[in-house]
Amino acid sequence: MNSTNNTHSSCIQQRVFTNYINAFLSRKYQTEIQDLVTGLADGNHLIHLIQELSRYYKDSSVEFEHPIEQDARIRVKMLTNVQLVINYLRRVDGLILTGVSSEHIVDGNLKMILGLIWSVLFHYQISGDARRNSKQKPRSRHIRTASTIETAEIDLLSWINHKLKDKHRSVSNFNHDWVSGEALAALVSSLGSSVSIDTANRTAEDTITSCLDVASQSLGVPKIVSATDFSNDLDPICIMLYLSLFRNNPFEKIPEQSTEQEQVLVKEQQEQAETNLEISHSAPLVEITQPLVESMTDDIEPVLEPEVTTPLIQGSTTQKKNKKYWMGGAVGISAFMTIIYTVFCGNYELAAFFGPYDSRCCCCF
Repeated sequence: MNSTNNTHSSCIQQRVFTNYINAFLSRKYQTEIQDLVTGLADGNHLIHLIQELSRYYKDSSVEFEHPIEQDARIRVKMLTNVQLVINYLRRVDGLILTGVSSEHIVDGNLKMILGLIWSVLFHYQISGDARRNSKQKPRSRHIRTASTIETAEIDLLSWINHKLKDKHRSVSNFNHDWVSGEALAALVSSLGSSVSIDTANRTAEDTITSCLDVASQSLGVPKIVSATDFSNDLDPICIMLYLSLFRNNPFEKIPEQSTEQEQVLVKEQQEQAETNLEISHSAPLVEITQPLVESMTDDIEPVLEPEVTTPLIQGSTTQKKNKKYWMGGAVGISAFMTIIYTVFCGNYELAAFFGPYDSRCCCCF
């Protein structure tokens, strides 16, 4: 029986943790993971999760010991990325991750993956240790024990009951008090939702579905759980994780923030645009003409004589017109000389034979 319950809880936690991670990835990085077992293997999505949680809860950027392997397709690079996260959680956040190794995450060990993600979410999202530790130097190390979980539960329940006071309701656990949906409806309404939720003559599943929709639309709380998760066999960990989003919602600030890489890219683009503008304004305008020295044969290259005058590009329309006029003039002169030879010499064939440039006919002039 315990094995069946553990399997059921593992399935629920796997889905809820995946939805939580995707709430970050889809809004910030326009991507999602389909499976928690394989989606974190390369370490990049795990790195993104830690970066965003640290930015929101500690208001600081994550500095890893070594560069991140962006294109982690081979095993050694995957292990490097995952180990960077584990080392950071141990070194900076003071978490003691007993038995968790990078091989477990890369190889898809579901039990170890769930343990790692729960430790991260409990530290950042639920317990508030990340906010307290960010102000302490050196940071104390934390072991997630039953007593610390119980303390976090009591703290969150106290906050919820304070919000439910005006609704004349109270809760004492993260189990059966939430099954009917009435406590969730009261919490959503107490936090300023403009949409009222009618709980009369409705099933518990319908009530909870409406609460999840209103909380998402009015309060910005992502739907990481479903209505069926609030049934009699609900998982307290997942319910506590979802309800903690009403107290600390890291997703509200995501659209307003940008990553350090994006800021660097924008800055580089601006500097490049300014550089291009300065070059365009300061570059001297040097105009070069290339008068062509035409030859009688086509296999002699034109001679270029650069000078600063009106622009004239080789092969342009102006040059083609000049060449055309020059050739036309030569043909005209040749025809005129032929007529002269014919008139004075009286022999057309002889005139055509000698041509206008033959020195033997110069006596005709």
